[in-house]
Amino acid sequence: MRFAKVAGDPAGRNADKRLALWGLVVVVLVGLGLRLYRLDHAKFWFDEYATYVFASEPLSRIWGPDARVETNPPLYYAMQHLWLAFGDSRFAMRTLPALGGVCSIMAAFGLGRALLGWREGLATAAIVAAAPTHIHFSREARCYPWLVAVGTLALIALVQAARVHLKGSAASAAGTRSASHTNEPTAPRTALVAWLTMYSAAAIIAVYLHNTAVLLPALASVFVGWLLVRRKAPRRLLAGWVIANGAIVAAGAWWFVTVARQAQGTLSNFTWMPRPTPEVVYSRLLMAYDAHWSVKLLMLALALYGAWILRGRSGLLVLLGVFVVGQPLAMYLLSLWRPMFVTRVLLWPTVCFFVLMAAGLATIKSPARFAGAVVLLMAAQLAVVAPTYPLERAESGVAALVEHLRTAATPGDLLILYPHEEIDFEHQYEARDHPLNIETVGVRPDDRSYQLDVWCRARRISKGEAIGALETGRRVWVMTARDETDPFLRRLDRAARRESPVWSSGRVTLRWFDRNDAAAIGSVLPPLIR
Repeated sequence: MRFAKVAGDPAGRNADKRLALWGLVVVVLVGLGLRLYRLDHAKFWFDEYATYVFASEPLSRIWGPDARVETNPPLYYAMQHLWLAFGDSRFAMRTLPALGGVCSIMAAFGLGRALLGWREGLATAAIVAAAPTHIHFSREARCYPWLVAVGTLALIALVQAARVHLKGSAASAAGTRSASHTNEPTAPRTALVAWLTMYSAAAIIAVYLHNTAVLLPALASVFVGWLLVRRKAPRRLLAGWVIANGAIVAAGAWWFVTVARQAQGTLSNFTWMPRPTPEVVYSRLLMAYDAHWSVKLLMLALALYGAWILRGRSGLLVLLGVFVVGQPLAMYLLSLWRPMFVTRVLLWPTVCFFVLMAAGLATIKSPARFAGAVVLLMAAQLAVVAPTYPLERAESGVAALVEHLRTAATPGDLLILYPHEEIDFEHQYEARDHPLNIETVGVRPDDRSYQLDVWCRARRISKGEAIGALETGRRVWVMTARDETDPFLRRLDRAARRESPVWSSGRVTLRWFDRNDAAAIGSVLPPLIR
């Protein structure tokens, strides 16, 4: 069984290598530009605000007991914590995932090169560089591009570990012929240890980046099991594989126990995630390979053509198929228990699909035509990315209202963030340079405790306590993302016994309520409509 092409003409091989290396430089620069262009124009969304809140805490807390109330592992937050040394602006925070996106391009090149050859490596990297979904998630302050990079690195290590120890593989055979009889077992054993160590390290990092990365060693074990059963791989591969995965389990045990506990609690409360109906599964899979419908058909045709070309290399097809088909299938089955079938968790195995596409592209013999085809495919993918780049820099409504609130509020006033979980994290980020001299609290719509309350800077009070603040004569400000028909806001209106003025900025609204002096604020805070 072979993973890589057997070398033919040395001159042609060197030409492919030069083309691939120079092409990779261009592709990486293009990919970096696509990920950095107007990087700070789009506003943060809730998960990005949460990233700032977690990352701005000490490392001892990021990795401490409080980390267990967050359903994502702490590694990315620790990385972002260190990255805050470069600043906490939207651009500064998003450059970390953008860098992860660039690393995923280079890792994709490495996987295509390891499986097939130089040309295929370049084509795979180019497809990842221009893939709209990869670009999108490389521009958010979240872990997903790093998960792609590290997961792909683990696959490279898996391929190399299999290659050097499978009977009949080109690399193993070449190594055996060049070694002396007494050193024959030494080189494969050393290589096995090195590659499986790399695999274990990458898988451990992936597991601490995102919970769904646990599928990486699980699916890799399916492939290795196939090798052991169908290809009669040496026993040392089985022994090394058991040790490598034992290391993953041991290193990830702390977080695995946490996730098991969360599965009975917080992970069961993700009501915002849709049930995995056929329509949801279909739409999320299509979004993972986002492009115009005609380009999607072309991509599928290229992948099928690549699979046809590789039809005689069963090991390679099994490896790619396990991840291209097995990961979404496993996510679907898990989602029947706890809904989690969303596009971002389907991102990292898409690189294997792109390898199949690259195999089809690489059949173009002429270097110039091959390069032209790669450029055209990149351009076709990029036809749908325009919405990723807002023309103007968007500002948060919270930042604008906090600035106005600083001039209007007086000591003794009370600011309520409502709903607590939707506004608090945004307030922490947007108000970091505009501290208020009034007490700030949060209220939840259902008055129940919230899993991330320990990370909310504003202490939480009940709706009754919020009404009681008005009863004691305190002036109350409410910063909310809810509409005016919300029952809690109507209760405040009744408690204030008057109609309160409203100031809005973006999706956020600021209201004020005063039992004693209903007109005092009118001349202080001019209306703000954006």
